[in-house]
Amino acid sequence: MWRAFNETFSSLARLLNATIVSATFGPRIIKSTNPEDIQFYGDPDLYPNQTEVYLPLTKDIYNTVHVYAPNGSLIASRDKYHLTSEEIELLQLTPGKLEENRVIEPNNLCIAICLDAFFLDILSYLDSQNCTILIQPSYNFGMWASNFSSESSFWQPLDWTNGPLALFEKTRNIQFSINPMVTGNLFSDMIVDGQTTINQRLSRKTRPLESHDYLYIGLDLDDVQNISEFQTLALAQWARDDPSGANLTKQERRELLH
Repeated sequence: MWRAFNETFSSLARLLNATIVSATFGPRIIKSTNPEDIQFYGDPDLYPNQTEVYLPLTKDIYNTVHVYAPNGSLIASRDKYHLTSEEIELLQLTPGKLEENRVIEPNNLCIAICLDAFFLDILSYLDSQNCTILIQPSYNFGMWASNFSSESSFWQPLDWTNGPLALFEKTRNIQFSINPMVTGNLFSDMIVDGQTTINQRLSRKTRPLESHDYLYIGLDLDDVQNISEFQTLALAQWARDDPSGANLTKQERRELLH
């Protein structure tokens, strides 16, 4: 699995002449050119031309982001620190170590995988290293335009503002947050949903939010009035337009969107 993942994103980085950030589950690995390892672990489809194989170093599996430079080289790997209950109980993943989540040169990139961007310990540690651009790859299982859970009346996009938008209030050096969110269906019962954003630090004293500014689906300006340091530069369109211009209450709008 690692060979296919690595070759795919390394090739994309070279093709696009861009830095590529992508995540997968996997163990720590080592590359082996030992003929016996190649014979035992090698891909039959590559025989007899395969010159290397990748072997796991431990049984521990991590949720890891890998960063590829424009020349295709792998320049950094960072593990998720705050795991969800499903990642622990169902997938049996191992959390990464906070002290290993270092800022990535030369552009002072830093990684906070999904839930990590909601926690002050992660944000403070990255900010202390003068992180400038925080990247938050996210896989949000379930419908986006819905309540946080079946037992909660809290609108999920509103909860999400506490991550990539509110992080500027909790830090000093981070200037941009990029939150790519996976979307799509895997079979009929596995829905992955969300709205990707690119955000920047911008004080309300410099520029107040305006009605035409980007906001997550089902939100109004009053929902983010207490978050004072952000502006969303780009927002992925959701599957359905928000009927915010109609003569509807916010609850009625959200019921239509759900």
